[in-house]
Amino acid sequence: MKTLKLSLVQIFVLFLLFTSCEQKTPNVEFFSKLCDIEIPQNIFIIRNSDEGFLQNSARAFEIKLTTNDFSKFSQSIRKSGYYTEIVKVNEQISASSSSYKNIGGNKAVWFKNGNKYLFFNTENPDRYKAEIDTLTHIALFTKL
Repeated sequence: MKTLKLSLVQIFVLFLLFTSCEQKTPNVEFFSKLCDIEIPQNIFIIRNSDEGFLQNSARAFEIKLTTNDFSKFSQSIRKSGYYTEIVKVNEQISASSSSYKNIGGNKAVWFKNGNKYLFFNTENPDRYKAEIDTLTHIALFTKL
């Protein structure tokens, strides 16, 4: 009968592989939940990157929507609990701003600035940004 001998390095590598496999949430689901929006199913994915195995790794998700789906998508943004009507605001909204809304421990804000919808959250534990171009119908979600 053969005995199986594994080194500590091999055990550690196996541990990392098994523990990290199920930790990542697909980007559509992750950003839908984080931003309190509905991302349509009929999208063209331009970029979908999860760099690294662990939960705190980099994320970037870029999509293009059809005109019909964009209409529903922008309506979803305006219905989000984070959406606010902010007039004359720049992208560098401060984390202490009263415009941020707290939903389930996530402090964030959606607003429209010119031809873009913008989303920012405070560090909780990571900061994210979404930028939705109303002219090109391209949405970019990134970890800051």
